[in-house]
Amino acid sequence: MNFKIDKDKLEITEPRIINSGSIAYYSVDCEFDDSWNGLTKKAVLIKKGDSQGTQIAVIGNQIYIDKSCYGDYYIGFVGYMLNNDNQKTLQISTELKGFYIQKGAGEIQVVETEVPPISEWEIYITQLVNISDIANTKIQEISNLEQSIEDAERDRSRAEQGREDEEQKRISAETTRAENETSRNSAEESRASAEQTRRTNESNRIVNENGRIEAENNRKNAETSRNSTETQRQSNETARQTAENAREDYITALRQSIENGDFDGATFIPHLDENGNLSWSNNKELDNPPTINIMGPQGPQGETGPKPVAGTDYYTQKEKENFAAQVIAESKTEIDNFTSDKKDEITDLATDKLKELSAVNTLKIISEEAIDI
Repeated sequence: MNFKIDKDKLEITEPRIINSGSIAYYSVDCEFDDSWNGLTKKAVLIKKGDSQGTQIAVIGNQIYIDKSCYGDYYIGFVGYMLNNDNQKTLQISTELKGFYIQKGAGEIQVVETEVPPISEWEIYITQLVNISDIANTKIQEISNLEQSIEDAERDRSRAEQGREDEEQKRISAETTRAENETSRNSAEESRASAEQTRRTNESNRIVNENGRIEAENNRKNAETSRNSTETQRQSNETARQTAENAREDYITALRQSIENGDFDGATFIPHLDENGNLSWSNNKELDNPPTINIMGPQGPQGETGPKPVAGTDYYTQKEKENFAAQVIAESKTEIDNFTSDKKDEITDLATDKLKELSAVNTLKIISEEAIDI
């Protein structure tokens, strides 16, 4: 009997029945592929019906079957690698394959063997869902055993020279037949169980596939929604940038208009000649009011009035310049604090300020002319 291990697949080559009771006799060759290089390798032997098994060290790609083992067994292989903290960093586990060890004539002794942690056996037992392979192996073993029965019967016929020897062979053959029948029944039960497991797995696979399709559809819907949201965000960002550019262009144009004096009001300058004719000129080439005479005939000398007060009754040129500079500074401050929703409000404020400045300048000029007169 030989074992061939390719990654996590196990194949029993040259299957044959072995006997219990031998010591260091049944050495089984194990052929591992390159994926097992550098790993600590162990065989796991579990008797049918038991919940725990035995670990067998693989030495020189060989294992030795313990002399106390007989009956239906499953075998698998585990390879692992440990780090400096004695933690597993890699592990390969094969499926379990079945074979038969018939009871031999040697003395059977029980030896203590290392039992792996129950958590590992839980993993191994779950792999019994692949029991269909085991059932096929059992069928082959039954065929081999039936052939052995036929060979034993022929040997019994040829051994008629000794009745006791003949009877012993008959008893042995009958025992073997009974064991083979038990094995066949066990194999049939295993096959039925494997078929039920296969159907359950297929049903679970269909449910999982439907769940996967639904999850994929949900993912696609979410992706479509995300793309739509991203498109809307980009559209909003474009609109915001366009509005921001328009706001900046308006502020720039408004500031340029202020610097160019586009919002300065026209200054009307009165001119009074010695005959009392009041005429006007302006700095915006607008139509001037008609010339009128404000003197009339010479009247009697009146009383001397109070002296005009600077800053109340009239303004000096320096005061007018300071006042104009203050109005312009306040207007520029309002523009610097510009927001799109206050654009019209600020424009009206600047216009009102400039109109106020123009009116004040006109009044002050009239006052100075009157003082000079």
